[in-house]
Amino acid sequence: LVAESAMGCSDSVFNTVKGIVPAIDLAVPQVVAEQSDGFLKVGMLIQNFGTLDISNIKVYYITNYGGSFKEEIKHTLASGSSYWHEFATQIEINPSVALTHVCASAYPLDATDEVLGNNEACQVFDNGFKTLNPYRNPTNHDLVIEYIIPFQANVSISLYDDMGKKKKI
Repeated sequence: LVAESAMGCSDSVFNTVKGIVPAIDLAVPQVVAEQSDGFLKVGMLIQNFGTLDISNIKVYYITNYGGSFKEEIKHTLASGSSYWHEFATQIEINPSVALTHVCASAYPLDATDEVLGNNEACQVFDNGFKTLNPYRNPTNHDLVIEYIIPFQANVSISLYDDMGKKKKI
């Protein structure tokens, strides 16, 4: 900015202006599953890492027992805040099948999350590597392979055909 006085003297001022980019980013850093009275109770920590408040959130959880359980949260989660959600839906524990994992996820209901990589977390009940059932994406020829490892690591996946030949990915 350059200003000039009535006498013809000029002066300048320099300032840096920073803006906040509107962003939506829900994250699920923690899932807790407890077995109580023959039922599985699931809770999850949801955090708003974005710069905008989020009013409607859809949450899911799945287990190795099968099925997906969905609920909607009508709670405003302010930017930078956290919310602990206990699922109202509980499933009966099957004593003949070991519970190996519980995964929970959260997504904004009325907007698009810009960082999908942090929307899901899992609790694993043993120290083993788990692959969930692979499935094809019906809109293209992609094969989706979901997996759970009980620690942070780099993962390499190789696919082999019926004859044992490694396929290009």
